[in-house]
Amino acid sequence: MVALLAQRVSALWVALPAVGVCALLDAENARRFFLLMAFFMFGTMFAGRLDAPIRLVRTPAARVAGVAAVVLAVVLACVGVNARYVAWSAPIVCGGIVTAVVVGLRFGESRVLRPLRFMGRESLAMYLVHCVARQTLWQDPLLAGPTLEGV
Repeated sequence: MVALLAQRVSALWVALPAVGVCALLDAENARRFFLLMAFFMFGTMFAGRLDAPIRLVRTPAARVAGVAAVVLAVVLACVGVNARYVAWSAPIVCGGIVTAVVVGLRFGESRVLRPLRFMGRESLAMYLVHCVARQTLWQDPLLAGPTLEGV
């Protein structure tokens, strides 16, 4: 909805303030909304114009930054730092995206990655099915209501 309202404005004018708002909020759901909005708007910036980003990710500096971001993310996860939907994690996520694009460009046509390409094409359907399955099959016992256990 925000993208429709911001069609006449550069995506950068929506994405950067969204990261800033994310930095100011305490509630995780609100931070999640604004951080994902920023990445969505960055994606719309590059949609249909992939030549420049592809040239960028092929530079040695981008590759080093991407690998460094992935290593940093793994280290932070191993020491227990919660980087989930916080504004300072945006550069780390960008580095991970750069790494994924580089790997995809290099190995994307490999037969081994055919299942991954399928998941990418069908990701929205997979996400929606997983949400429904999670809610119905693995429902929180505290939310499920009374049981006959112990009767």
